[in-house]
Amino acid sequence: MVLQAAFELDYTDDVTVKELERLASVTGQWNELLTKCNTVVQTIPDPKVRSNLLVNMGIWYGSELARLDYAVASVNQALQIDPENKRALAALADFHRKNGQWAELVQAINKHQELEEEPKKRTELLSAMAEVFESQLSDQAQAINAYRKALEYDDSNADVLDALQRLYHHNESWEGLIAILVRKAELPEEPEERIRLHSAIGDLYEDQLQRFPDAISSQKEVLTIEPMHLPALRSLERLYEKTGQFEDYLDIL
Repeated sequence: MVLQAAFELDYTDDVTVKELERLASVTGQWNELLTKCNTVVQTIPDPKVRSNLLVNMGIWYGSELARLDYAVASVNQALQIDPENKRALAALADFHRKNGQWAELVQAINKHQELEEEPKKRTELLSAMAEVFESQLSDQAQAINAYRKALEYDDSNADVLDALQRLYHHNESWEGLIAILVRKAELPEEPEERIRLHSAIGDLYEDQLQRFPDAISSQKEVLTIEPMHLPALRSLERLYEKTGQFEDYLDIL
């Protein structure tokens, strides 16, 4: 093939690589393309270019020939040459997911997120790692740790906040749950949602932690949004009675 000859001369040309990929897809000559790549890759002097070609080969082995063993071997070889190749780590994670190799998948994602500089992408990777810990490895503690780390890079990410809320509630980690609800209440929300969040925080302080002053503060937050909110007024009546501060309740009426 003419393009194969071109590939030998200019293996860094992305346009040439994409055209080779297209032709192999049309003709089904993936074995021929990969045989040529195996020859060429040994001659590439630039480590990063050699590593990237090995990643391409791994992707082709996995997606076109269903040879995940060769795919993993190619990508691991790429990482031996360039341990910080993020494309290689993303491909390796994909192969481990397909193989159901969950511990190895977590390692690949973790290494990728450590190298990632973009906060949004790092949050996505940490969230993916947390999902594997929770759903595949049944390790909720590690899932929580990963989600909490994700919040360091995007502290208003709704999916991460929802996941932590669910996990903290399931594990009866009341203080952690309250912290998440407080963070949610700080975000721009509709008044009804903020009322719901502050009410839930107050109920947790009262029922689970018996921290009545904090419960009172939370219910009073509801009244700053809706001064005549009946459930909050009833909660405050009960809380002031518990703490012997009934006169303070009369002050807010």
